[in-house]
Amino acid sequence: MGPQERVALVTGASRGIGKAIAKELASQGILVIINYRANTEAARQTQREIQEKGGQATLCPFDVADIQAVEKGFQEILRSHSRLDILVN
Repeated sequence: MGPQERVALVTGASRGIGKAIAKELASQGILVIINYRANTEAARQTQREIQEKGGQATLCPFDVADIQAVEKGFQEILRSHSRLDILVN
């Protein structure tokens, strides 16, 4: 399986270490799902930065401390992408 076929969820990807990891994974051709809790604009900025470099990224907001929100988020990821290969939390 090549990197272009892989899907990664990075929690906290709107800033700091999570953002850096999301950008690195995207640079390797992996589709990155950007998770964030509240700062939509920062998450969109991460997405723009990835896309400007030719990468693929989508947004998936949920609070990782809320089990019901996590379950709903994972259901949405599997519905939209049919898979999840990498989890960075």
